[in-house]
Amino acid sequence: MMKIFNKILFVLIISLFAISCSEDYEPFGVYRENYIMNSVLRSDTTQQIVTVSSSYNIRNFETGKVKDPAIEGAIVRIWEGDKVEFFSEASVPSQPGGRYSTPFIFYTVDNFVPKAGTTYEIEALLPNGRRLKSTTTLPKKISFYTNISKRIPPEDDSEIIHVAWFAPEPDRYVAARFKVVYFKNENGTEVRYEKIVPQEYIEFNGKILPHYPEPSFTNSIEIELKTFSRAMEEISEGEPDKTKFKILAFILEIMVYDEYLTSYYASTSAISEDFSISLDQAEYTNIEGGLGIFGSFYKQRTAVKFTHEYIRSFGYEPGLTE
Repeated sequence: MMKIFNKILFVLIISLFAISCSEDYEPFGVYRENYIMNSVLRSDTTQQIVTVSSSYNIRNFETGKVKDPAIEGAIVRIWEGDKVEFFSEASVPSQPGGRYSTPFIFYTVDNFVPKAGTTYEIEALLPNGRRLKSTTTLPKKISFYTNISKRIPPEDDSEIIHVAWFAPEPDRYVAARFKVVYFKNENGTEVRYEKIVPQEYIEFNGKILPHYPEPSFTNSIEIELKTFSRAMEEISEGEPDKTKFKILAFILEIMVYDEYLTSYYASTSAISEDFSISLDQAEYTNIEGGLGIFGSFYKQRTAVKFTHEYIRSFGYEPGLTE
């Protein structure tokens, strides 16, 4: 159940942005009902999810639990050229302590993996005849520069881990991060874990906190070796027996966003000028007939080489041959 909630978390966050805007200073302006569709096509999963909901009049909002504004009975379909797939209606129980008392309704299609560089059109036909439409083109694949060494520690004995790539669409946001895949022996069973490596560690209020990479237009990632080493140490934090840990792989994971997700993030993450106060929140939508976002991203992974000497320096065991 929680796996489904994790998959739809991203589109739920976008939904909150799309239905919470007000045009006037007056708290209660003229109510105009609107409809919201949100979906992000992902190349790293076989299940795609769409949410369809309506706005509601805040004057009628009562303290306590209310009905979820998600719309039932919509016909949702997606086209890849001449091929069409229909989404099925599904639901999950409301979370304990949440705002709504009714189940959360969404639409899903299984065994559907979008392809790089391919255009998709989506449509939701609502029970009242209202039609919501949009399109997205999945980003194209990137290619890594062959003259960049991907090894930890770096072969040139530098203190910087640097990987660069070529993006055929340079005007797209890219999110890149290193991950360590490892096993921990728990009562005789090897349990798989992943550790995301921060961009850096910063001091805040007397504490050392991780700062993770953020989406940007930069086509490279650069992390100091000491940051990587601190993340490695955190894997076994609180466990004195380091031999319980077996390092399987170092992975560089890159997600390239389509033009709509790029525009959305750019509109919501714009930095205001110093000493300025923003009275309006940027509203971005690419849904014809309503509000919301229909976007996509393409995820690629590449292995990063490592030395057994480096892994054993933390007391861990290598899980692969060097």
